[in-house]
Amino acid sequence: MLIVCLFVVLGIFTKFTNAQYTTTVLAGTGAQGYSGDSGPAVSAKVNLATGAWVDTNGVTFFVDYSACVVRQIDKAGIITTIGGTSGISIATSGGDFADIDLYNPWGLAGDSSYLYVSDNYHIWQYTRSNGLGSILAGTGTLGVSGNGGPAGSSDVNRPDGLWLTTGNVLYIAEYGSNLVRKITLSSNIISTVAGTGTAGLGGDGESPLSTNTKLSSPSGVYVDTTGVIYIADRSNSRVRYISNGIINTSAGGGTYSTSGYLATNSILSTPFDVIGDTLGNIYIVEASSIRVVDYQTNSYLSGIIGPRGIWLDNINSRTIIPMQAYVKTAPLYSNAVSTVTPTQAPSPTPSPTSSVVPTQLPTPAPSLAPTWSPSPIPSNFPTASPSAIPTLTPSATRQRNQVIHHLLLRVPQLLLTPRPLLFLPITQRPHPV
Repeated sequence: MLIVCLFVVLGIFTKFTNAQYTTTVLAGTGAQGYSGDSGPAVSAKVNLATGAWVDTNGVTFFVDYSACVVRQIDKAGIITTIGGTSGISIATSGGDFADIDLYNPWGLAGDSSYLYVSDNYHIWQYTRSNGLGSILAGTGTLGVSGNGGPAGSSDVNRPDGLWLTTGNVLYIAEYGSNLVRKITLSSNIISTVAGTGTAGLGGDGESPLSTNTKLSSPSGVYVDTTGVIYIADRSNSRVRYISNGIINTSAGGGTYSTSGYLATNSILSTPFDVIGDTLGNIYIVEASSIRVVDYQTNSYLSGIIGPRGIWLDNINSRTIIPMQAYVKTAPLYSNAVSTVTPTQAPSPTPSPTSSVVPTQLPTPAPSLAPTWSPSPIPSNFPTASPSAIPTLTPSATRQRNQVIHHLLLRVPQLLLTPRPLLFLPITQRPHPV
């Protein structure tokens, strides 16, 4: 019973003040284009920035999808192009990464030695020490062949978001094939993680590889430190997650756009990307906002027009937001709300004219108080000062919620609200801007 009550309290979208979120331009002038190399990034033109990554030295890398290039911004704020010619064609071999045509690159991941970049036909590996680019996966033909074999001999179909784990496994949200795949870099073997290759929605409560499990144009993937995999299931307007070999829905798929409802009863608008922080907060990049969900409060980063990706730069305590005509930064959510005490959302009251009733509404936890009446307290009996009552700090509250959330990921499927299957048509590229 305790787990059920906690599930009702947590996982709720509640509106939170966005006064703490002030965005700052890292690159771009507001006019779409491609220019400004070797000069200040704030004076350079950016077309449509998508993937981003920051190394431990504070150097920012981002992909410009429409300009077909990969660029970097050093700590002094100077921008340069390190990959792509700004021409668009299907490359057939590697070489100097700045001389290779990239076909609408989208995703980006990296470590101290390599960057990994996805374009329509390939996954590229960029060696940071010598500037060379090589084909890690993809033959130049759109497809999904090669599972269980060398990644370099496999086809890929419009891979989007990338995530590199500390164990050197590269996860791929493969938009065109409706799959999430992975490359084990120690062996360069590629395999499917979730989906059947057919666009649709289904499989919650089952294996991510079952014949019923379907994704529709996934465009972002994130793996937390416990191994839970989150998927931005874009055309299904959901965030899915895989835990202990079972796939479920984490957010979206509901009918309510207002606050106070469970995440699975709320509406998401075209989730492009998803990421999490060390406190257990989940960031969802939607078509016109970035939603931060810590399963007790919900917030939106303000000043965002057309975000397409996200990276949490813990080195410089900022959020990197690639978007149309800009790359912007904002405070980390955990810093922005450090002085605010989250409160439990009130139980929402549906509109009298609405015929839709949410399947799980926040309800008060059952009282555990005794049912007997206490004896009268003598007037001279000492009482405790209110200041002696312990309270949780905001940080402790978030840490407690993180632990509870990860416990709830293991709750049997019988406790979850069943949802009907819905099959949606795949949305083909180009991506909307």
